[in-house]
Amino acid sequence: MGWGMTIRKSFRSPTKWSDTPQVAETTYNWSMKNASRSRFGSLVLAVCLAGTGASVLQPVALMAQASQRTVSGRVTDKSDAPMKGAIVYLKDDHTLSIKSFIADETGSFRFAQLSSTTDYELWAEHNGKKSAVKTISSFDSKTAFTINLKVDTGS
Repeated sequence: MGWGMTIRKSFRSPTKWSDTPQVAETTYNWSMKNASRSRFGSLVLAVCLAGTGASVLQPVALMAQASQRTVSGRVTDKSDAPMKGAIVYLKDDHTLSIKSFIADETGSFRFAQLSSTTDYELWAEHNGKKSAVKTISSFDSKTAFTINLKVDTGS
């Protein structure tokens, strides 16, 4: 025993210059045996996709979250006094571009939206004196870094 379905489509013929739409009919007939197979196959596919949906979407969400990092900290002198106006440099080791930030009155700085797949170098300068260079590795899985920099003022 079979069952069928008729689909009527209305379209304008590209070869005729008529304003009346042409009608095409397509009839599909299936036997119950094939219908039950296709329904079962569709059900199995839907269950498989629903079961893996979370595991497929989770890595994408995690990649989006993990793709950006932030670096913040303070610039101080030897006696831990904040160095207002110190310039903090962040060098992208892949593109060799350098971003800079002028430390505020508490010596604080912050760089946001940094790639997790890039290595960075971070250092500060104030009145011709330079801090030690700190490295942020792309192999480090953290998304937020707090790095304090000390500038040896020589006094």
